[in-house]
Amino acid sequence: MTTTQALVNSFLPKSDYCKEFGVDIHDSEWPCSHIPKELVCDNGELIGLKAQKALTPMTRLSFTPPYRPDCKGVVEKRFDILNKELIHDFLGTTRGGSVVRGSRDPRKDAIYTLREVTTEIIKAILEHNRSIFDDLAFSSPLLIENDLPPTPINYWKVHVAKHKHDLQAALPDEVIARLLPPAKVSMTRSGIHFNGLYYSCREIEDRNFASVARASGQWRLEARIDENTTNHIYVRLDKNHGFTLCYLLPRSRMFSGKSMSESDFMQDWLASKKEQSPISVASIDDHKYRQKMALDAKKRNRNSTSMSFPQKINNIRQHRTDELRATTNMLEDSKWNGETIAIQESKTVVSKVVSLPAGRKRRIKGEPS
Repeated sequence: MTTTQALVNSFLPKSDYCKEFGVDIHDSEWPCSHIPKELVCDNGELIGLKAQKALTPMTRLSFTPPYRPDCKGVVEKRFDILNKELIHDFLGTTRGGSVVRGSRDPRKDAIYTLREVTTEIIKAILEHNRSIFDDLAFSSPLLIENDLPPTPINYWKVHVAKHKHDLQAALPDEVIARLLPPAKVSMTRSGIHFNGLYYSCREIEDRNFASVARASGQWRLEARIDENTTNHIYVRLDKNHGFTLCYLLPRSRMFSGKSMSESDFMQDWLASKKEQSPISVASIDDHKYRQKMALDAKKRNRNSTSMSFPQKINNIRQHRTDELRATTNMLEDSKWNGETIAIQESKTVVSKVVSLPAGRKRRIKGEPS
């Protein structure tokens, strides 16, 4: 996951994100959907004019010195909590240490997919937020004054309610427009097309865009792509409005629940299979024969006697029967009465009749044995 994608998940409500991984929650169960006053960054992806241009209107960036993880100890402690409570229990983890020579490679024991690991991390965070910690009871008097259990989620909610914070509410359109990677999509007769996938939404159906594209041709639209999932994209349907959430259509259901990188892999695999299947000699011969047959038919039509269209379609059934007699092994004694074809039934000669053994009599409920 890129830094910008992680920031989008941090700034926006978590219910939609969790739903993508099969975890249904209310926004109140994970109420962190705000933009902080300041982002403390290391010397990584957020260094550069592009990152500052995207984030500066929303928050302030500050950078720590190199090789000083203690300057962002809060972040490091969050990783430590997840490692101890969940990640180090997975098969295939190195448990934070180096592999000793001669010992079994932990990668041989790895069995979980990225989606499964993400789902378990979400559940571990929700469980952590509901857990009681004694230290929280003595870190702020608000929990005691409001008679709330000392859990992280209660600590967060009571301080937000009492305005003991420097957070600001995130505007979804601004976050999506600034942080998610941009892309160009096409409005087609089959829906919004992006990278081989098709999307639609209620507004597109109400405004009948598919019919417009069928009659007038497709057109390009601006979009933002969530790289975590193929289930939806954000499309600006009108230049004067924000982005609209569009969902994957059933015709692209094979890609449902995948990430965009998985979708790209499947598209590349399909392209490679097409390249490995060149045009065969048989297909070339079939094409040449089809062209020759078309030329012969046109020449025969020009040389034939002129016949009007009503004459061509007159008595079509009789013409069909004559053509069948000329080109197939149609029985000569078949009689055509205009509606049905009566075929003389052939007599079957039975040389020997073999009697099958009688089966066991089926008992009916209620009858005596």
